Amino acid sequence: ENFKDEAIYWSNKEYYYIGYVWTAEDVRGQNYGSKWLAHLIENDPNQHFWLTTENTELRYFYEKNGFTFIKKLVNESIEEELFTL
Repeated sequence: ENFKDEAIYWSNKEYYYIGYVWTAEDVRGQNYGSKWLAHLIENDPNQHFWLTTENTELRYFYEKNGFTFIKKLVNESIEEELFTL
């Protein structure tokens, strides 16, 4: 499976895609990413989301914010992890 197939699948299920969550290094660990995700979810608690990340070290961050790891994808030799909420 590739990213395009996943995008079609999750879009058809009406999941919104989160393209990028990033915080500057000097403010990491201050919960800005978690607060942003919480605000996104509070804004529409019935909406589902999906995302991918190449950084496997972020699995803990996404899982602590309610996301579920679904599977690994390989796109042109780049490995990504797919999560949903």
